Amino acid sequence: MENPIMEKYTQCGNTSKVQMEFLQHLQNGSLPISEFTHHAHIELAWIMLQANPVQDAMEKVSQIILNYVKKLGAAAKFNRALTQNSVLLISKRMHKDLDFEGFKRNNEDLFDDFKKALMLFSLEGSDNRTNTIQILK
Repeated sequence: MENPIMEKYTQCGNTSKVQMEFLQHLQNGSLPISEFTHHAHIELAWIMLQANPVQDAMEKVSQIILNYVKKLGAAAKFNRALTQNSVLLISKRMHKDLDFEGFKRNNEDLFDDFKKALMLFSLEGSDNRTNTIQILK
């Protein structure tokens, strides 16, 4: 494998070559901003959760997004609490045996109305989901 950092994700089985290319472009800052959509944010979290414990995935997603938006000069738009709570929500919805298309089919609400899904998740209560309701208002 050309990139040893990426090897961990390709060994997961559910992560595709296209997803690995997406991750590489995101990490090196070459992903066009038009491609970093809501869908892409969710897919990034899903990819990180495939190969990492939840806490590590939360940190990795946060760091990848922060580095990317810094390269774009948009670091002020980054919100760590929102990002980490979003990864936590996605982790609660995942089934390790499903690929990303299966995840999407089972979690349409995350793609249609993520704000509502995250608000409901935050209302369920957890010490890990701080300030989400204030962030979403």
